[in-house]
Amino acid sequence: MEYMFDSEFYQKVLNQSHINIYITDIETDEIVYMNDYMKKTFQLDDKLDDKKEKICWKVLQKGKTKRCELCKIDHLLNSKDEKFCVWKEKNAVTGRTYMNYDTLESWNGRIYHIQNSIDITDNIQLSKEVSIDELTGVWSRNAGKKRLDEILRQMDKTDKFTVALYDINGLKWVNDTYGHLEGDRLLQFVAENIKKELEKGDFIFRLSGDEFIVVFMNKTVSQADNWMKKMLDILEQRSMENGMSYNVAFSYGFASIYGGGNLSVSDVLSIADTQMYIQKRNYHIMKGKKRFQEQKMRTAEIPPFQYNKDYLFEALSESIDGYMFVGNLKTGEFMYSYKMVIDFGLPGQVLPNAAAFWGERIHPDDALMFLKSNQEIADGRAERHTIAYRVKNRKGEWVHLLCKGKMIRNEWGEPDLFAGVIQNLDKGNKSEEEDGRSAISKKSDLEMFINSMIDTEYYSEQKKTEEKKEKLLETDQKKDFYFADNIEEQKKFDTQKQLLDFANETIPEGILAVYDEPGFPLLCMDHTALEYTQYTFKELREKSGGYFARLIHPDDQNMVEEEIKRQLETEEVYEIRYRILCNEGNLIWVYEKGKYIIDDDKRRIILSFFYDISHEIQNEQELRFIRKNSRDGIFKVSLTESFPLTYANDEYYRIHGYTKEQMADERNNRAIFVVYEPDRIYIQKQIEEWLLHKEREMVLEYRIQKRDGTIAWVHADAGLTILPDRSFAMIGMVTDITKQRELEECLRRTEQLFSIAKKHTRLNIWEFDVKNRCIIQSEESKKIHGYGEIVENVPESLIEEGYVHPESISAIRRLYERIGEGEKEVSAVVRVRVNGSKDKYWWEKITYTSTQVENGKTIWAVGASEDVTAQKEAEIGAFKEEMMREMLEEDLLFSFRVNIKRNYLEEAWEYSQQKMQEERYNFGYDDIFREIKETIANEDDSKRFEEYYTLDKINEYAQIRHHIPDFEFRQKQKDGMIIWVMLNMRIMKSPNGEEPILFGYARNIDLQKKRELSLQKKVEIDELSGFYNHATAKLLVQNILKDEKENKGISALMLLDVDNFNQVNRTGGYLVGNIILSQISQEIRSRIPSSCISARHNGDVFAVFFYNMRSDQEIYRLATEIRSSLCHRYTVEQYETDLTVSAGMVYHFSASMTYDQLYQCALHALDTAKRNGKNMLLFYREIENLNSGMEIEFMVDMKDYTIIYMNVTGQIVFGMKGTMKTNLKCYELLYNRKNPCPFCKEKDHIEKPYVRQCFIPKFDKLMYVQERMGMKEQEMVREICLRETPFEENIQLRNTNLYTFMRECYSNIEKGEDLETLLLSCMAHIGKFYHAQRILLLTKNKEEGHLETSLIWEMDSFFAQGDRKKENKWLEKILELALPNNSILIDTQDSLGYEEIQNYYKGDDIPLAILLTKILKNEKLTGCLVLENVCRNKDAVKTLEAVASVIQHIQSIFELKKNYEDAVSRDQKTGLLNYNCYRQKKETFDADICSALGMVGVHIVDLKRYNQKYGVGRGDELIIFVAEQMKEIFGEDSCYRISGAAFLAVCFDITYENFLHRYEILEQRIKQFYPKSIVSQKVWEQHTISLERLQQQIEEKLAVAVNKKQNQDYNINDTTIQELMKGLQKSIQNGSFCTFLQPKARVQTNEICGAEALVRYDHKEKGIISPGRFLPVIEKAGLIRYVDLFVLKDVCRMMRQWMDEGWEAFPISLNFSRTTILEPGILTETNRITEYFHIPKELIEIEVTETISSMDNVSLQDIVNQFIKEGYKIALDDFGSEYSNIYVLYSLNLTSLKLDRRIVSDIYHDKKARMVVENVIDLCKKLDIICVAEGVEMEEQLDVLRNMKCDTIQGYYLNKPLAKQDFESHYIK
Repeated sequence: MEYMFDSEFYQKVLNQSHINIYITDIETDEIVYMNDYMKKTFQLDDKLDDKKEKICWKVLQKGKTKRCELCKIDHLLNSKDEKFCVWKEKNAVTGRTYMNYDTLESWNGRIYHIQNSIDITDNIQLSKEVSIDELTGVWSRNAGKKRLDEILRQMDKTDKFTVALYDINGLKWVNDTYGHLEGDRLLQFVAENIKKELEKGDFIFRLSGDEFIVVFMNKTVSQADNWMKKMLDILEQRSMENGMSYNVAFSYGFASIYGGGNLSVSDVLSIADTQMYIQKRNYHIMKGKKRFQEQKMRTAEIPPFQYNKDYLFEALSESIDGYMFVGNLKTGEFMYSYKMVIDFGLPGQVLPNAAAFWGERIHPDDALMFLKSNQEIADGRAERHTIAYRVKNRKGEWVHLLCKGKMIRNEWGEPDLFAGVIQNLDKGNKSEEEDGRSAISKKSDLEMFINSMIDTEYYSEQKKTEEKKEKLLETDQKKDFYFADNIEEQKKFDTQKQLLDFANETIPEGILAVYDEPGFPLLCMDHTALEYTQYTFKELREKSGGYFARLIHPDDQNMVEEEIKRQLETEEVYEIRYRILCNEGNLIWVYEKGKYIIDDDKRRIILSFFYDISHEIQNEQELRFIRKNSRDGIFKVSLTESFPLTYANDEYYRIHGYTKEQMADERNNRAIFVVYEPDRIYIQKQIEEWLLHKEREMVLEYRIQKRDGTIAWVHADAGLTILPDRSFAMIGMVTDITKQRELEECLRRTEQLFSIAKKHTRLNIWEFDVKNRCIIQSEESKKIHGYGEIVENVPESLIEEGYVHPESISAIRRLYERIGEGEKEVSAVVRVRVNGSKDKYWWEKITYTSTQVENGKTIWAVGASEDVTAQKEAEIGAFKEEMMREMLEEDLLFSFRVNIKRNYLEEAWEYSQQKMQEERYNFGYDDIFREIKETIANEDDSKRFEEYYTLDKINEYAQIRHHIPDFEFRQKQKDGMIIWVMLNMRIMKSPNGEEPILFGYARNIDLQKKRELSLQKKVEIDELSGFYNHATAKLLVQNILKDEKENKGISALMLLDVDNFNQVNRTGGYLVGNIILSQISQEIRSRIPSSCISARHNGDVFAVFFYNMRSDQEIYRLATEIRSSLCHRYTVEQYETDLTVSAGMVYHFSASMTYDQLYQCALHALDTAKRNGKNMLLFYREIENLNSGMEIEFMVDMKDYTIIYMNVTGQIVFGMKGTMKTNLKCYELLYNRKNPCPFCKEKDHIEKPYVRQCFIPKFDKLMYVQERMGMKEQEMVREICLRETPFEENIQLRNTNLYTFMRECYSNIEKGEDLETLLLSCMAHIGKFYHAQRILLLTKNKEEGHLETSLIWEMDSFFAQGDRKKENKWLEKILELALPNNSILIDTQDSLGYEEIQNYYKGDDIPLAILLTKILKNEKLTGCLVLENVCRNKDAVKTLEAVASVIQHIQSIFELKKNYEDAVSRDQKTGLLNYNCYRQKKETFDADICSALGMVGVHIVDLKRYNQKYGVGRGDELIIFVAEQMKEIFGEDSCYRISGAAFLAVCFDITYENFLHRYEILEQRIKQFYPKSIVSQKVWEQHTISLERLQQQIEEKLAVAVNKKQNQDYNINDTTIQELMKGLQKSIQNGSFCTFLQPKARVQTNEICGAEALVRYDHKEKGIISPGRFLPVIEKAGLIRYVDLFVLKDVCRMMRQWMDEGWEAFPISLNFSRTTILEPGILTETNRITEYFHIPKELIEIEVTETISSMDNVSLQDIVNQFIKEGYKIALDDFGSEYSNIYVLYSLNLTSLKLDRRIVSDIYHDKKARMVVENVIDLCKKLDIICVAEGVEMEEQLDVLRNMKCDTIQGYYLNKPLAKQDFESHYIK
């Protein structure tokens, strides 16, 4: 047995299997074999080595003292037939469930037990999740139907069970009243309670929506009925306990199922559904009665009936013979004619719940029929109503009535109105001789009752009466009924009479009478019933033996018997469906309805009618099959009014946006009501034409309106079918074609846009025959360019005829040369002559695109041109603007303009001079270059200037049209200061020719540069310690190592690590830890020389680089002192801890070693110190400290023993880094020999790895050497490995290293390492393990689905290879070849995949051996690893796959992290950054480093109303449109969704021109697609930037814009705004608004020099009301502009009157609100008013409040400048009340400034206030602004202002605001 499991092949096969496999000896139960997968599962790697731990029930189970009870060994031993056992087990050790396969096998005379175990835990859990309904916790539809199907297939003929189908009553009402969460709670409550009460074996599952199936395995229908009734009582009690304020009930139906039949699950559910419908209908009738009784008991006072008051009802009531009625189906109230009130003694004309009222007065035999018919109308199941019945009149007599009515639906398709006429049939049959008591004839009575039943019964729309077959000729064959027995004639007559009476109440179909006894003995049946059986009566009696039950299908017999009995126990009439066996074996389905009667012998008879419904059943089965297999919407509608829907599959409801229940409840299953209303007439006309032409098929495309309000297009393909009753139905399929329609519409719009673009932009297209040099013009091209259809000899003919401007001749010739040379697309901008003109030219951009190529040359092309005159003129303007740009720069030092072609200095400026000096007129660029170079203060800057900015370089830039790089340098100023300067140079073409012009200007960037350098310092220095960070320290040390001249002394690198520092962070907190680290940093700084470099690498690791030290002893002393000084007790407040420090150091290293190598050596010494007990300093020595974990590897050429490769460790140990010669021999290096070693020569061909132990003179010690053959660049090489430890021990060491590495990876993730660093560390680990030259990590692009190279790791060795661009599809093909494995090795030309790898490297040298492995996620390829030049461990693919798994897990962690960050910071609907992210941005925003900022706000107007009007789907489209446009224009990371309808874009460091251009693009797209629904605003600021203020400005602007948009959109039915508008206009017209004037006076003379106009409201009762009471309301309504313009108009009217009377005019100021000043067109309106009254504009002063300064400066300046340009004066009101923005004073051309009354009131007694006011007044004088002091009330205040030389005062000291008459009397007349 031992020998069998030593086979390497079987060992590999079993170990690679992902199945638990083990073998035991059945006598001892010892495990003799276990595969690796099972060892890993049970964590048994070490235990199986111990003999005591080999007993299977000890190792694989818990707490067992003997063999397991479930063990199958004894069973298999005793069984002769069974070869293996399959059983499930939940293991106690792993806690998981397994499927075990056990068998016994004999080997060498012993019997062994073999077990294979498969883990099925996840499958069980998944199966459980799929089979459980998520909402209710009961079985799902699929699971329940599957179980039901299993029961049906396993049943014997004697078995039976009962199925109940129930649905919740009133669920829609609960959803509408309490919300869908409460509806879900109701479903859960009922399902949980039913499940709790079920007996063992019974089960419940959810069928759909509110329908559930309950299966009773051991109950009859009667017992199940009692159980369901008991359940209703339990639910009622428990619902009250759970606080449910509504009635909890359900309706149900039963199907009794018997074995031996062929019923499917669908048949069972169909039977139960029929019975449930019957009870559902009875429930509605009972509910109507209950409502009436409750309403009758609640109050005797009936509220008046609300109806039309135009006497229509009374007029109709008096004009007809019968009784008029009309009913409100929403409230249940009915109104009757006054004649009916008199004749029948009604309590009044209006009756609440009339159906229940009449139900108590109608004849008992007619009551059920009456209530059912009325309930069908109330439920919306019938449109018309014709019914005859008997009712007691006022005298107590039974009167025959005939009621005819029509039901009207509301706009949602719900029953709303029911009206009609009731005729008194007894009055209609009176003769003139009789007193009116004769009754109607029996025949007419019977016909009326039958007709009324036909109109209202359940199958009325599916089954009509077929014409009776030809009457039988024989008399005995014309019998109405066939009687089974010879009975007395009188008894036969009585029975016939009862049958006819019953037929009066039922539908005239087949009649049947049987005795209610076993087997249903036959009494009689009519001819129609006999025809259904297809027997003669004689044949039927012989076949059945007189028992009707024998004609019933055997599977249905018990069900029919029990169902009739159950229903007649509680109801008068039963209804049922079942199958009948007819003659010749035929089978039909019948519908039967009947009741009990008692004959004279006291025998109970069952009287019933029935008819054939096989056609309906067949249709149901066909539709069920179609529904199950079709992906389109399947439907069947009756071609009657409103197209009632008789069938539809789930897809039909999904397309229309309804569930089956919603379609029934809300649209009454009427197909026309889901058609979009404008398309309904079209649909009806199409169907009428279809029927008229008798076509069998038709196709329709129309729009539907879904439940959520969205509109969709559908395609319907339907056919006509004729039902058995000769009525028509339409059956078809419907498909959603909305996307197709949208694409068609998009294409139409695109074509239309293109047509419009051609029309309005002069865009035209033509063709160019390149070969024959001729143009074929289009009609548009001929109109624009002139000439004929064909223009030959192009372009010379155009040039000769003067069509091309002389300046553009060379450009147009070059254009045609390029297209002839084969360029695919060429373009040029040229000047061409205007058609029909001799000397006028316009700029045209001509573009040619190649469409046909022959031999690499274009032979045919399409040309297009567009008018770019405006653009070109703008460029010329920009050229001129550029000339002036530098003069406007605030920090400009100097600038110049040079003609490069002529090397001539055209103009130059300096900061302190307007123009250049005369002596510079003859300067060129060389002179400018020399002068700049002389001022450069730094030598490096001067060298760079000479290298990149000479005249030759400038000409080179001009030729290739390359942007000239900006030049930063330090410049010496004339005063001796050195500042940072930025020199910008730009080349542009002169507008009049082709000469290049160089613009240069230099700016002072000293402040900005110093700030950058300060930030750079922060980046380089660790903030906590003050040391360099790792990256900076590495850069400094590398520079030192490169500079050999300065590196004269001894250098060393020491790493310090605080032991157990994590404990400090955990116990004391991170704040305490940071303080201790700061103390450690200070201690290190105090003890190291200034020449040393100190750094903090990460956490508690510090580095010190000792540089230019004198001796080893000095380094050792310093290192020891530093480490010892750090080991002591640290105290931070109340926290104390003792800390020690470990250190690792490297010195005496090779001069060629890099920093990374030094760091690795020092880190190795530090790790060794940590592992060996911590609190010590260890030195890394090149040979002495080479431990067992390190090894030296190299490759040797087989021919001449030259070393062609050596790993990094070997290079360091031998001190040969960078100095190794290519001819160095292995025997020279290791053994100091001159010739090859003898033992080596003997081993020239080593087939297997060869290990020996030998003495190495170089190291002076005995070492282990391993040799084997390998491949290097397709050549055989000798691979040699040296180490001190045996190779077997090293294998375990490697495994340990792998696990350690994995732990370190996950630890680094927790520490916050970035993804790239972690992945590179993984690649480095496997690179060293496999000794691979290079490793590629490829990941799959999610969008395009192919592999892309994401990271490359290369071994730091002699043979570095450059990267190659490859087609990675070959890698995927190679990985497919690896199946079923995840890895593949390609090491020879014969290897699998070698041909594909050749294609991958495209002929380059193939770096064999190559190892590839997949990176999988959920068994799908997400990436791969490619290892090149693998030198060892080629077969150890498990290690590579383990690392690949780690890489995938790391990527998943970072992907989840990114998804989480996106979820937190981004809006899920749009993908934009959310308000949270914007708030963080605002908090971290640094205004000092931002030169300019633009902000754009977008708001969706009335989004809620938009959703209500068009649906949430359309609203979401609007939101996504805004988001997509903003992302495209401003960038994804600059846009935020602030709230549901508000968006923000923030652009940092953007010029105003660029910002305005982007905003105009956004504004244009909004106007193009959603002009009425979206508004946008912008602000832009530079210099002093406040994000908070800009946001406030944008919000205020948006509020104004939204307000205006809403006012525009209000329609005439919006009474609120209309009433407010009318009231405002009426108040203005009747003089309720009036203007008061308050005077202004000069301070020095008290002479009146002006006035301020103030609005007041004159109330009839309350008198004058101040504006603070009414203006806010008007402003909120968006109507404030009307008030402001009224004041302006009133002031102009007064001024005109006074001026006509000779008044010497002075200015009058008036207030414009922020809303008014921002209103588009306000300036035009102001001009219109002033010009109408002929008022000079300088007499009107517009006051704006100080809060206007919160607007963005650009908009504010633009508005103010427009008013000033027209001649108006602008005053700033209330200065000092809020912002006191000084910027406004000098940025706006203010006429005057008004000090707020609050600061004026304090100047008399407050010294500081006086100081402030005095400075403001002085500032105004210097800025030429008139200063007005408001609120002056005392002479003392005036004196102070006079001393301050204030200009003007206003306030109660002069006078209060006066009405027009009072102001005139004081100051005008």
